[in-house]
Amino acid sequence: LSDFGAAAIPQLMDALHVGDRGTRRAAATALGKMGRAAIPSLSDSLNDPDSDVRRGAASALGEIGESAVPSILANLPAADPAMAELLIGILGQIGDATVPHLIALLHDSATEQQTAAARALEGIGASVVPSLIPLIEDNDAHLRLLVLRTLRRIADPSAAAAFVKGLHDADPDIRVEAVTA
Repeated sequence: LSDFGAAAIPQLMDALHVGDRGTRRAAATALGKMGRAAIPSLSDSLNDPDSDVRRGAASALGEIGESAVPSILANLPAADPAMAELLIGILGQIGDATVPHLIALLHDSATEQQTAAARALEGIGASVVPSLIPLIEDNDAHLRLLVLRTLRRIADPSAAAAFVKGLHDADPDIRVEAVTA
């Protein structure tokens, strides 16, 4: 059905909500290939009571990419913890365009979402290092520790100054993290 374009979206949405798991996955994949036209339907499906439907819709939004970011962000506050982690991971898969949003999640989220955002940034790789380094100056010790761990996992030499700063941090956990880098 994905070859039929936007006209097939209602049928694919029906397939996303009914049938076996394989049909649902195939419908989500097809909707992801539809592009922007499928975003409103997929966004609505992020609130479906069936977790398979929600995961399929989230994956399809990830396939659509950067144009789906506003929809993903709009659905994040109402998502349950597991879905929030999935949506944040999908932001990381979308890549560099999501870095400012992931950095904001490091500041403004619950611990689980902060950790998911750090993993997503880690997955993007070295291009996030310049955005992470200033956070080593943040007042929140948990955030500083999370940033150092993320920088250590990225293992980009340009982060060396952040580890040197970490050696002089008032928090002993941060100093240990800086030494182990």
